[in-house]
Amino acid sequence: MTKLLLKSTLVVISMFIVLGCDNPEPVKKNPEKADSFKSAAENWEKGAQNRTEIADKDSTVADSIRRAGYETEEERKENREKAGDKEDKAGDEHEKAAEDWEKAAGQYEDGSEEQNKAKEEAKAAREKAKAAQKKGAKAHERAAEDYKEAGNKGKEAKSNEKAAKAHEKHANMQ
Repeated sequence: MTKLLLKSTLVVISMFIVLGCDNPEPVKKNPEKADSFKSAAENWEKGAQNRTEIADKDSTVADSIRRAGYETEEERKENREKAGDKEDKAGDEHEKAAEDWEKAAGQYEDGSEEQNKAKEEAKAAREKAKAAQKKGAKAHERAAEDYKEAGNKGKEAKSNEKAAKAHEKHANMQ
């Protein structure tokens, strides 16, 4: 038993030496690296903010498409499809923003104000992602209904597939 414990300890120590870690303490607690972790967190936050801006613009475009006047019935159907695509993209960007916020939170000390803020931002981004995916699915469903009424089976099938994927993404979000 003592030999096994000794071997285990030697393996752990050798791993730290091989990996260049002379201190078995968590890296976050190493004050020499604190600035690097703070910089990493700030960069993750900036990335999340950029993704949120992109997602918000996509949602705005989707809303504009939905409210626009249409020359023809076919144009209306296609624009419903485009609005759904934009909402899908917005949902994906909000989800990526949530992941970036979570990465930022991981760089801060446990329980710190910065970490709590990043976790709240991640939660808010994930809620926006869910809402966008749901709106995208509904837009695709409406487009599929329109294509069904028009007898366009190919576009109806494509819209139904997009709606299904959006519903699946929504269901699989945390």
